[in-house]
Amino acid sequence: MGQHQFVKFALAAALAAGATAAFAAGSAPSTGSGGGTAASCSKYTNCSADWTKCMKGGRAAMNNEELYATGYQLAKAGDYADALEFLKAGTDRGDVRFLTMIGYSTRKLGNIDEGMGYYMQALAIDPNSVTTREYLGEAFLQKKDLASAKGQLSEIASRCGTTCETYTELSDQIGKFQAGL
Repeated sequence: MGQHQFVKFALAAALAAGATAAFAAGSAPSTGSGGGTAASCSKYTNCSADWTKCMKGGRAAMNNEELYATGYQLAKAGDYADALEFLKAGTDRGDVRFLTMIGYSTRKLGNIDEGMGYYMQALAIDPNSVTTREYLGEAFLQKKDLASAKGQLSEIASRCGTTCETYTELSDQIGKFQAGL
């Protein structure tokens, strides 16, 4: 099983168990106790149309952690529009995790500048959010601004070194960009 499939499976298992998320911006949810919405939707294939419809039906009863976990999972599965519905339903407008994933989903939908605005809001709250900086670096690459992407890579290195996942992810993206891939 590939890493992406494993992460998706782990997220599905955590949500099916009624898990909530208490995790850093952009990172995978950890298990905990939570509401029954995820459990009641577990009969559907994770991130399928039926699962998403079921989850949307319970969105009003979800707390911020459940909204984030569902939005995160949908975004990472490539369902950016549905992810935004859950992420924007969160009530804490100063939560770096929400701002980062709203920016991520918005950028992935092709609204790069708008997505970058969310990243900048997140960094104004927490300049040490390396996940936000990774995604901002990717946005700069989409805008063909290699120097600014490298600037974010340097910022990540100063916060978590050159072996942390966010550094290696952005470094790989920069390498692909420079190679014209």
